[in-house]
Amino acid sequence: MSKQAHILALKADTLPGGLGFGIRALGDAALAPVLEAQAWIGPRPMLEDDTSFVQFIPYVLVRHGTRLLAYVREESGGEARLHGKFSVGVGGHIDLPDVIVDETLIMEKGKQVPANRIDIARTLVRSAVREISEEINMDVPEEAVMWTHLIHVTTTEVDAVHLGFVAVLDIEAAGIPELVFEECIGSARFEEISELAAGRVGGRDATPETWTGLVLDMLVKDAAAA
Repeated sequence: MSKQAHILALKADTLPGGLGFGIRALGDAALAPVLEAQAWIGPRPMLEDDTSFVQFIPYVLVRHGTRLLAYVREESGGEARLHGKFSVGVGGHIDLPDVIVDETLIMEKGKQVPANRIDIARTLVRSAVREISEEINMDVPEEAVMWTHLIHVTTTEVDAVHLGFVAVLDIEAAGIPELVFEECIGSARFEEISELAAGRVGGRDATPETWTGLVLDMLVKDAAAA
């Protein structure tokens, strides 16, 4: 995506549940209203360093049994602050062409008029499907993308201005395509969740990006509680 793109964002002080909540289920009563929030389209160069906004990021985990697709963010990637770290999330900014407008008729001053607001849920899915296709050459139906968690932390400057929507995409062994990765994705492979949680990719020590660390901790805790 071009650095000059316009992307989807939300005023940080209107985020339901406040800022820096870590990782929580989207069904959390304090966070569920985010899908009905008033989103805004703004220029990416401005938003990247403006902490008064949070940018929407689909973060899709591609899972095969007890393994997740993991990769290293290469220097050719758009976000320099994440280069060299490993990630288990496929996704990126929601670009202007991804936006779906809700034209459901509503009553306004006694008349039925189109809502004319951004449909955040459908827009997120469209963006996620596009990103999955672009980044790992995998075509998935929109109904396969189901949001499970939200992430917001203030650990780093890049974390503070992004709001992650986590989804898990389960694939069968026979459904794993010949993956063709974008240039910005390196050392991509399916790894055991336990290995990733221990900070190892391909048998080597590796540093996870903040969101990946949170996701892996959550998956390990869920597995222990099962």
